[in-house]
Amino acid sequence: RFVKGEGCPLGTDFFAVIRAVANNDLAGAREKLLEADPFPSVTNRLCVDPYPETQVFNRQAERISLRAIARFVADHVRVKKTQDQPASVPRLRQKVAVIGSGPAGMAAASALARLGFRVTIFEAAHVFGGTLSYCYPLFRLPEKVLESAIGQIKAQDVEFVPNTLVGRDGGLRELIDHGFAAVLLACGAGAPKGLGVPGEEAAGVISVEEFLRLRHWMKAGIEPYSTPLDVGRKVLIVGSGERAFDAARILVRLGRSVTVVVDGSESQLGVDAVMAREASEENVKVRTFARPRAVQTDHSGCVKGLMCDHLDYKIDGQGQLTTIAQPDS
Repeated sequence: RFVKGEGCPLGTDFFAVIRAVANNDLAGAREKLLEADPFPSVTNRLCVDPYPETQVFNRQAERISLRAIARFVADHVRVKKTQDQPASVPRLRQKVAVIGSGPAGMAAASALARLGFRVTIFEAAHVFGGTLSYCYPLFRLPEKVLESAIGQIKAQDVEFVPNTLVGRDGGLRELIDHGFAAVLLACGAGAPKGLGVPGEEAAGVISVEEFLRLRHWMKAGIEPYSTPLDVGRKVLIVGSGERAFDAARILVRLGRSVTVVVDGSESQLGVDAVMAREASEENVKVRTFARPRAVQTDHSGCVKGLMCDHLDYKIDGQGQLTTIAQPDS
């Protein structure tokens, strides 16, 4: 086989999965996925292909991505609980508290449960999943897929407790006093970082995270819910990466004209070629080599535009692209 790529950061042996699928051992393929990944149906939708240039072909000589194969196995193969949670693992008396029900918290809880610990996850929000519950559009991560992943963690006798903000509703000492032998902090990615430019506090300027929470948690703009979606017809998204393009593609579906503003070239969008192509096909525009300088506002303090510096670029002696701001451009 020809292998080129960084490999799966979780340690999933994709080639063992492929061999099992080729031998029609789908249950064995799923077991291989679960060895390193407690919710492969989620990760194989959201993570990049670990071996994008590896050639795996079907009988029609068409290339298949490893991620697509793993997603099929995760979605369509069901294994008995005794296989998901081996009966040979003794149930221990020690209790472990996990703070946060995002990917890290759930993965840790699953691993601890497999070792026999009694695990309770405390979540500050009213829904479980952390960023998985609001940061990804439904066309990338359907609700039923996340619900199934959470259900598989619950099937390991992991207890989920919502609406509990540790520090407000009780501290770490209280958890220890209630019999927890250990506490694992998986509190999330924290607050979004602003642009640091004048005018960004204007009405109509919100973070991508805030928009995604309004859309997915508060059902903003979705009938029959009453939460308003106060987003203009023309939207600028400043920044690169999957979250920026996910928000852009959601807004396009809501009838907005969307432009993503990045301070680099089209090769520095922070997404893979597939997502960049799909966004382009959906009419998401990209403005490259632009660095925000100030948010423009009207007389009532509402946003009306974004002033940017155009960036020139040059290639240094090591072949690296460097950008230089052109003042008043």
